[in-house]
Amino acid sequence: MEELIIEFNTKKQLKILVLGVFLSLASLAFVYHIVFISDRIKIFYLAMFLLLFIVSLVMVFKHLQVILSKDKTALILNRNGIICNTTPNGKKLGLVEWKDIDDMKMLNVYNSSFITLITNNKDKYLEKLKTAAEKKMLLEQNAVLNISSDSINLSFEELKQILTEYYTKSR
Repeated sequence: MEELIIEFNTKKQLKILVLGVFLSLASLAFVYHIVFISDRIKIFYLAMFLLLFIVSLVMVFKHLQVILSKDKTALILNRNGIICNTTPNGKKLGLVEWKDIDDMKMLNVYNSSFITLITNNKDKYLEKLKTAAEKKMLLEQNAVLNISSDSINLSFEELKQILTEYYTKSR
């Protein structure tokens, strides 16, 4: 089994970048309206739109950093396991070995499809995760990794086929 490298889809990342720019401009327009045009300044709305502006700016800069990054590797599949760089948890976990995976389940959340890898050795991966939110899914469902095709150059069916192929060959 040879190593397979799947890269991020730059067009999908550009769409997220454009969304972030739109959100920051829209929130800045609302802040302008609240401060300069409206008769009364409502602190709650001002704070809400300022927070939205800050969050959207962070989103823009993070995605610019990802787009301009030289490393475009999203997934690495080989005979030993899988390395997933599409999520923060995947980056923290590093190599998830095929021998530690018991099952693969399909999961749909908010019109996005995920392949969930279920582990038989959660203690090995639990120590790599820091916060309680990161550990929650691993502790409750033994789900070590959720992989989506939303940010890569493959459709969900192609991703599912490739992961299933590598998983069965490793057995």
